[in-house]
Amino acid sequence: MVAFQLPPPEGAKGGGADRAGLLESCNLKVQAKRKSEELHGLAQAEIKKGQVLNVPFERLLSSVRFSPDGLEIEGLEMKVFQGDVQGTGRYELARGTWSLKPRVKDVAMGEVLNRLTEYKDLFSGTFRGQFAANGGSQSVGEAAVNAEGSFRISEGELKNFDMTGGVLDTLFGLEGVNRKLSSSQGEAREHKTTRFDWLEGAFELRQGVLVLNSLRLRNISTSKATDSDALLEGKVILERQAVDMKGKVILSKRHSDELAGQTEILKALYNPEKRIVLPFTVKGNAKKMRTFLDTKYVAGAISQYYARQGVEKLREQLGLPEERQDGEERPAQRLLRELFKKK
Repeated sequence: MVAFQLPPPEGAKGGGADRAGLLESCNLKVQAKRKSEELHGLAQAEIKKGQVLNVPFERLLSSVRFSPDGLEIEGLEMKVFQGDVQGTGRYELARGTWSLKPRVKDVAMGEVLNRLTEYKDLFSGTFRGQFAANGGSQSVGEAAVNAEGSFRISEGELKNFDMTGGVLDTLFGLEGVNRKLSSSQGEAREHKTTRFDWLEGAFELRQGVLVLNSLRLRNISTSKATDSDALLEGKVILERQAVDMKGKVILSKRHSDELAGQTEILKALYNPEKRIVLPFTVKGNAKKMRTFLDTKYVAGAISQYYARQGVEKLREQLGLPEERQDGEERPAQRLLRELFKKK
């Protein structure tokens, strides 16, 4: 058994934190030889369990090859945060640069945030993904790290952010929509978090800016149904934790039918599957995010819906035939479309 303590420098930020470490059943094998006065070798470590910087881990296996050029992590495996981490990496001594390629499986994200960051009790979910990261030892902070990869979070919850409820709350407040939706509005406000079956996407980290691409949230829970979805993309400036994202909520078929049944103009927001689509933006920071419905889009869609309804009524009054199945317009239909075309 090996025990040690790593206190931070006196007066440094976080100086009051407990940095004790413990390694139990640690086996270390080192093979080395000289080649032209240069030392080359292989170090292999096996640790049953331990704790470093307040993070407990189990079953750590590592194989590191060293030479005057640097260190090559040929393999790393460990069980940490209830999941498994594997990976390879390299550190180049001459340039002071490093690179890592971790693979993460079923790690408890809530525990990671609670132990290693100031964002406690804000998120939960099971994380898996793979990415590549690199940086230099001469710089510190997020700006010194570059990374990119993909990930999936299962059974997740944003505990300080109600995505769907926030968007619907704005929709229900629009003139012409709020008259028949008071009950739905109250039910939407009951939710204070965003729960989802899974979230997947890709990310890039460059110069302290985290760019999130093609995020998909599946089966967002609301009081009305549990199969709404969302698409998101945007960025987070890490130094200020400033969030700037845009996306759209796609309400479940059941919820869409219910809302459109109360207020018919909401059919203007249908997609081809007859699910209401609500574009929005997310602003704020990691601790306090807010949604903003794209009311300009909603107003435009409703206006076009009324125009189409007007064309249909005029077609019926004039006794004009309906559109052909193959999509080809008749001359009279083309005339009506031109009359009501948005200028």
